[in-house]
Amino acid sequence: MAFPQNQTVSRLGQVNGAGDDRALFLKLYAGEVLTAFEEKNIFMGLHRTRTIASGKSAQFPLTGVASAKYHTQVNLSNLIRSTMVSVLLLLMTC
Repeated sequence: MAFPQNQTVSRLGQVNGAGDDRALFLKLYAGEVLTAFEEKNIFMGLHRTRTIASGKSAQFPLTGVASAKYHTQVNLSNLIRSTMVSVLLLLMTC
């Protein structure tokens, strides 16, 4: 079976593939995620945290090095074929 070359994007939140992209998503999802995070996170006390007193954002200095590059389009069937060859070679050497 050949791997499809052209992929179509699906919008999971749409009703029957039409209308608002977020129609089926839960309204309180973000709050539930944050609550679960606060309940389960055991390392919060080991990190430096900031609370924004007023406004919507905070500034902080960049520590470290960042880099960027363009993503190149890959032929998926060739990528899968080369991955399968790599796995077979690995299995043959074991």
